[in-house]
Amino acid sequence: MCAGLVGVALVGHVVPASAGHMAYARNPLSKRLVYKPKVLEFRDARFSGLEWQNWGAEGTTSRATNRIVTCNPNCAEGQVVNVGSTVTLTRLRRSGNRRVYTCMSWQDDQQVDPTIPPAVSINPRTLRPC
Repeated sequence: MCAGLVGVALVGHVVPASAGHMAYARNPLSKRLVYKPKVLEFRDARFSGLEWQNWGAEGTTSRATNRIVTCNPNCAEGQVVNVGSTVTLTRLRRSGNRRVYTCMSWQDDQQVDPTIPPAVSINPRTLRPC
């Protein structure tokens, strides 16, 4: 009877023992599910400083700093550039007993490299367009 009141601390948030109603994001690099991530990473981009609005709703948005590794003239000689970005998570779907955002979109404030699109929408698990 008390089991429903037991909580676990996770990154400063209390998560109820029956967390089936919670929403999670998948980190594209590690593939781990994270509750309200402060960072989301790819091999060549890292979104940090995430503070989500309306977490758990069908869509949630945050401002972020996108640390991009450019590949101009090639990836080994490219630069690291920081640019402001708006990140949106949508398509909340059930995965087992959890609800997971299945589409990650972002819009960078400026295009830093002509080979990198300033706006993208992908599935963080498959890395395919959503």
